Parts: sequence; C-alpha cells; structure tokens
Amino acid sequence: MESKSTNRHKLYDEFLGEFPLDYLKTMPLEKYTNLHRTDSFCYWIESKTYGLGSIWGGSSYKFGIYRYAKRPYQPSVIVSDDEYAWYKKFNAPNREQAYQITLASVVHIAQLAAQGDFEHIDDDTTFGEALRWKIAFLYSNKRLIPIYSREMLEKVASILGHPNPNSTSIYDLQLFLMSKKGNRDLFEYYDYLLSLLPPKERKIAETTSSRRIWLYAPGENASIWDECLNDGQMYLGWDLMGDLTKYESRKSMTTMLKELYGADKSHKNDSLAVWEFANIINIGDIVYAKRGRRSIIGRGVVKGEYIFDPTRNAYVHTRTVDWEMTGNWESEELLPMKTLTDITKYPELTKKLSILTNNQAIEPDSKINVPQSKVSYSKNEFLKEVFISEEDYDSLSTALRLKKNIILQGAPGVGKTFSAQRLAYSIMGEMDDNRVGFVQFHQNYSYEDFVMGYKPNSDGGFDLRCGIFYNFCIKAANDPSRKYFFIIDEINRGNLSKIFGELLMLVEKDYRFDYVKNKGIKITLAYSEECFAVPENLYIIGMMNTADRSLAMIDYALRRRFSFYPMKPGFDSDGFKQYQADLGNERFDALIAKIKELNETIVNDPSLGNGFEIGHSYFCNKDNVTDEWLHTVVNYEVIPMLEEYWFDKRDEVEKWSKQLRDAIK
Repeated sequence: MESKSTNRHKLYDEFLGEFPLDYLKTMPLEKYTNLHRTDSFCYWIESKTYGLGSIWGGSSYKFGIYRYAKRPYQPSVIVSDDEYAWYKKFNAPNREQAYQITLASVVHIAQLAAQGDFEHIDDDTTFGEALRWKIAFLYSNKRLIPIYSREMLEKVASILGHPNPNSTSIYDLQLFLMSKKGNRDLFEYYDYLLSLLPPKERKIAETTSSRRIWLYAPGENASIWDECLNDGQMYLGWDLMGDLTKYESRKSMTTMLKELYGADKSHKNDSLAVWEFANIINIGDIVYAKRGRRSIIGRGVVKGEYIFDPTRNAYVHTRTVDWEMTGNWESEELLPMKTLTDITKYPELTKKLSILTNNQAIEPDSKINVPQSKVSYSKNEFLKEVFISEEDYDSLSTALRLKKNIILQGAPGVGKTFSAQRLAYSIMGEMDDNRVGFVQFHQNYSYEDFVMGYKPNSDGGFDLRCGIFYNFCIKAANDPSRKYFFIIDEINRGNLSKIFGELLMLVEKDYRFDYVKNKGIKITLAYSEECFAVPENLYIIGMMNTADRSLAMIDYALRRRFSFYPMKPGFDSDGFKQYQADLGNERFDALIAKIKELNETIVNDPSLGNGFEIGHSYFCNKDNVTDEWLHTVVNYEVIPMLEEYWFDKRDEVEKWSKQLRDAIK
C-alpha cells in the first residue's frame, strides 16, 4: 500500500498535469469555474487537492468570478449576468473582462511561485490570503509548506523557536519553517509540524482527505435548530445512554440501546449515530444541518470534542460548532433520513451541497447570520424605556405578531420611532440591529429606490440595482428561523401604491412566503422578471404623524393590510412617573402638569383632537434638569408648535405661552 505522503506527491503532479503554468495563460473561463464539472480549476483548488492543504470555507466569491447555481443578491459586493458573478471591485462591465482580471492574478501568482519569488506573493491582493498561497504552493515546486492559515504558521514557527512570529510576513514564516525541514520529505515534515500543535488545534489544522462531511438533523423537523444556532452547538438525543465515552464499542452501544429503548428493533442507525457523534467526528469536520429530506438550513465547522452535559433537560450529547451559514436551501434530491450521516463517501452529494450553500448572498470570506453575543431585551426592558402601559404593550405586540404589519400613528413627540425599534428588540429578545431595517419615505421616494430599478452608472449608462426593501427581504429569507423587522418612518409621506408596486399584495399576511415549509405566494417583478416573495418572518412597522395636515389619507389598499395603533403621550405611564420622580425637580413637575392641561384643551378643540397632543419625548432622556434646557424646550419646541396649531387663534397661543413660561420660572 502506498503511503499517505506518496499519494500526496502523486496528487501534486496530477494537478500540474491538468493545469501546467503555460496552460493557465489561455485557460478558458469554462475551465476556470463551472457549476456542473468537477474538473474546473476552482474545484481542483478547493476540493480535489484537499490533501495538499485546505482553503475550505467562505463563499465562491473568493475565486473572483464563479458560475452560480442561484443568482446572488448582493449588489454592493458583486455584479452578475445570467450565468456568472464577479467582484464589483473589478469595475468590469462583463464576464470576459472580469475573468481577464481574475486570470491575470492567477498567472501572476503562479509565475512568482515558479520563479521562487515568494516575497511578492502578498503584493497581489486580488484574492484572499489563503487562496493566493494555495496557488503559490501548487506552482512552487514544493518549496513552500502547505499551510495557508497565518495563525497556524505563527503557532508552529513559535514552537520551533521563531522569536517574533506575530510581526513576521508569511513569506518569512515559510522561509523559517523550510529552513528547519532538513532532508525530510515535505509532506512528512508537514505532518510533523501539525503534530507539534495541541490535539484540538491539530485536528483543526489537518487538511487531508480524512476530513469528513456530515449531514445532521437538529431534532425532529429541526425542532432544536434555534437552540443549536444560538448556543453554537450540535445536540444529539438518546439521553438515557448517559456518557457515551464509557462505551468501548459500537456493539456495546447497540446492546444498551436495545435494553433502554426496546429490543424489537435493531437500532443499527441509532448506534451508528451515537458512536460516530462521540468517537468519529473530528474538530474541523464540516456539518450540514437539514430539515426534513429536502432543506439544508445551515453549514458549520466542528470546533469541540464530544461533551456529555447532564445538566440539560434533553439532548445531553453536545459538540461545539461554528455555524458559518444559515438559510433555507432546497435540495434537488432526497437527503438521507438518518439523524447523523457521514456523507464524505458521496462526492456528488457533497459537491452539490457545497454549490448550493456557497452561491448564496454573502460577503466574500465572511459569514451570514452567525449568532453573535448580543444584549438581551425583553418586555420588561421595553416598559422601562417606552412610556406605555403593560396592557398597551401586550395589545401592540399581539397586533404586530398577528397582522405582521402595523402602523404607529400619533402626534409629534410620542416616541413612535424609538418605540418601533424597541418593539422589534422586545419581540426578538435581543438588541440585534442586523435584523432591523430602516427607511424614511418622502414625496420623491420611488419603487426604484424601494424594490428595484435602473440607476445611472459612472460610464454614462444604467445598471439594474436592487432597493433597500428587496435586499432586506432576501436577508430575512436566508434566515427563516428568526424574525426580521423593517421600519418605515413617515410612511404616509410617500406615494404608497407607487413605492410598493406589485409587492402591495405580497406584504399582506396571507400572501407571505414560508421558506421553512416552502409554501406561499411569489410574483414576477417588473424589472428583473424574477419570481419574488416577501418572507413570512419579516414584520413591517410604519410610523405616521397625525398632526401633519398637509398629508392625504393613507392609501386604502395598504390601509387594510396594516393594523393601526394610536401612540399617546405617556405622562401617566408608570415608566414616565418613575422617570419624573427620579429627576425630583419642582419646575419640571409644574411644566408637566401644565402640558397635561394643555393636552386636554387640544383634545377638546374641534379643529385639532388627540392626534395633536404634545408628546412626552420632548421631556425625556435627561439625567438632571437645567434652566437652559427647560427654556429651550418651552420656547423653541412647544410654543412654535402651538403657533402652527392655532395659526388663526392668536389669543389661545399667547395664553398658553404665558402659562408654560410661568411654570418654569
């Protein structure tokens, strides 16, 4: 049997036989990247030469240009035509020019490596660090170490005595490590370097073909997926088995499974799952999470050893996983039914899953929808900051959950915008601004700004660009297990039928698309002619100022799709009373009492009404009260508003102006 090292040398030579340096210069685009072929340059670099060092991870964007399975939605990052997508930073108007830029960089790096000019590899920044050094290695005549992670290079260099690896270039780190190689075979030396690392880091760094790829079901119908995602874990059941490390063999596990869960079945798949979960999965392995037999909902990298956690109520077998991607990707073929399946031995399936998840709308060399450590936010926090009653909060949040669209309407100063953002936080359970979108409508705001339209470019032509709501819908659709909130300020200032266009129907609750169940309504967009849907997990919160008399009534077609919630001044709420008591200022108390009297007069005025009351937010967010601040609020905020309200009642303005000024003397 040939050694692992011998096989690697053969693989190295096989790559160069397929892609010699002279061939690179004229390599066609179809050979560089191709969705349906396993002989493309990119597929060789990432998958076939796995045993020569890994550059796994991130997205297909890292290759500069790629042929996509699903058209990407990231106009700030990439440009695409009907088959290919490429970096927008190339400023290339078409695929041919984008590929020429990409190919020139590949050739340049390969030529530098072939000449031994490793010092200038990092001067070419077309690609990320890992990809350019993988290319360099493959054309270096084996004069480099096949480690492409700077972090790992620093660690092994430090162990071998480098005095200051953290401030040393990759080229110098490579030079230092090669100087320690001696007469050893390159790949045997590579294995030796990895052996110097602690076991867990060694497993992460090992990049041979022994790295496995797993398909995992997070509970029945993905019932514990949210928990896995939030905790950064993968969990397994069969809790009665106890600590899985106490079993010496899979056979002993099978015996115990029959004893605990019944001898009327073989438990063949069950014993395989628990045995592999505890003993076979390695740090660095890839895990695809699935829902049912059609949907992939996440992809991650195993970061931890098996841990038995008896403190959990259920699913006590755990492993730490860095869930790099979450979304809802539909598989063309049925996926295995088992809870845990090693799919490494099915290269066609692993290739399809890689293509499926890599060609999504994500930033290059980054992650999407990765759970971060965020500040928790609940109903209690909301009631401390937003001055409404608990009963009103319950009504408001229930209305939004049921209708999915709500408009907060009220006079200036009742805190509509602040309340909308905090309402989103309270329903999400955390202050996550990545899941909150915001826009302000105005009279010139259009469908092209909101959904999609042609915009002028620097060349004097026009590009089809996606609008803010379109992009936010895609973002929510890629993360269907979590709630997203889109806030529209001054919603009644825009021409709503014109702005929403054909999406006017889709925002209605009954026409939303459930990306988990793959059920709902999609329509064809006017400009791109693509099928599009508003996701079920997206909630819309609009705000409108009832004191603006210049505005027409909100469009009826949109009105029936929204719940309308009146926001009132919160002077009598428990939260504001506590805030007022904490300030402990007599003049502030006198002013608030006078404002409440003023509001009664406004409500009873036939030409005004409760939509014109003075809101509490004019008087909030102060740690202490000063004369200057009181003077500013009264004279430059409240009184000018009264002058607008009673433009034809000068006596009323003067009467209330005097009373307000007297209150703060």
